[in-house]
Amino acid sequence: MHSHRRNSIFLRYLSLTVALILLARGGAFSQVITATVMGTVRDASGAVVQGADVTATNIATGLVRTVQSGQDGSYTIPLLPIGEYSIRAVGKGFKGEEHSRVTLPIDGRVRVDCKECAGDSRVECEEQQD
Repeated sequence: MHSHRRNSIFLRYLSLTVALILLARGGAFSQVITATVMGTVRDASGAVVQGADVTATNIATGLVRTVQSGQDGSYTIPLLPIGEYSIRAVGKGFKGEEHSRVTLPIDGRVRVDCKECAGDSRVECEEQQD
């Protein structure tokens, strides 16, 4: 009976040790490997564009994520896998033009502001790394 209790205590400590090792290793692998694209969509006069579709397309994998700009014209596309993207904004009353080769680094926050060109229906996107 005494050795049974000792074995039971040993197994509990062993289980706890294994669980702690697995948790520690999991923390090492939980490094953020995504990035965020954000910006503002504006028309030719500089007014914000609400409800524009902003699409990020991963050039290598073809992954596509689309969001709509808010009331203030801003948009955020979080948790994108790192890599190179093209960003396109299309809103009511104007057509978009892609901003290609936007590089998203690990845990990066990249700002891509989009503005409609005066006199036509194109949108320029300007990239800035935060």
